[in-house]
Amino acid sequence: MGIVFGAIMGIVVLKEAQGARRIVAAGLVAMGVVVLGIFG
Repeated sequence: MGIVFGAIMGIVVLKEAQGARRIVAAGLVAMGVVVLGIFG
């Protein structure tokens, strides 16, 4: 969850570009970690 939070904070605080794309990518990484935790 920290990955998604970090992406959101980067967009809001640092005004980074490609905000939606970064949030989606961070969400995919977080889901991958969860899947590995469940099935790994």
